[in-house]
Amino acid sequence: MMFYQICRFIICVFVSQILIVASAQARDLLIVGSSTVSNHIFWHKKEEYQNNSGIMFDVIPSSSGRGIMALAQGRADIAMISSDLGSLVAKLNTMGEEQLNPDDFIVHPIAQSKVVFIVHPDNPLDHLSRAQVRDILTGKIAQWPDLRSQALGDIRVVTEHPTGGMYRWVETHVTDGSPFVAHKTVMQNAPQVALVVSQDKNAFGFVSNATPDEQMRRAKIVDVPDLDATQHLYFVTRVENTPESADVLISYLKEILAK
Repeated sequence: MMFYQICRFIICVFVSQILIVASAQARDLLIVGSSTVSNHIFWHKKEEYQNNSGIMFDVIPSSSGRGIMALAQGRADIAMISSDLGSLVAKLNTMGEEQLNPDDFIVHPIAQSKVVFIVHPDNPLDHLSRAQVRDILTGKIAQWPDLRSQALGDIRVVTEHPTGGMYRWVETHVTDGSPFVAHKTVMQNAPQVALVVSQDKNAFGFVSNATPDEQMRRAKIVDVPDLDATQHLYFVTRVENTPESADVLISYLKEILAK
């Protein structure tokens, strides 16, 4: 009798382990991070990609930094980022106690977008130079009349969260590392920036050209002809413990987006 009980116990343990593994393999992938990447790749496309790839996944847009942190902590299977991994990790390591190592991740280039600068539709400005954009963001130019917008007042700079990839891109390519103006309005992601700018006549911000019209609201894009605003977009996975389905999905999306 004891022998049969032991055998039964072993079989139950074995079956339970199989079920746990099967459950882990069958669960939906979780993709977290940059709202720019999310909009560029998944806007109105998620269901199509799931059906064609046979892989179920959830997408949570937030910021590049939050995506990397979720990936590092095992709370996500794929991170979405819109700046290079090295500079993003360096930024995150100055902001928190947890120190990340770029060598723990694999970067998958996936697409490109462009950073665009936006104002309220009633703002008469149609174009700015890169130097003027830099001076607005750093506070050197603080009033719209200094740019011949006489009917407007103090400039309200609106940005995404500092952990965002686009924030990091603008810091690197526009402000040349100089800090943004101290009294800026910080939103959680780029679509929220577009919402605020569309409502405030004195606002100035930046978003991706991948931002859907529904999220752009009425915000007006200002041309900056002397700035190459190309932004590279990436998926990131862990070197270890990445589900096979994550690599399969990334390969599928690369193939689709390359067409």
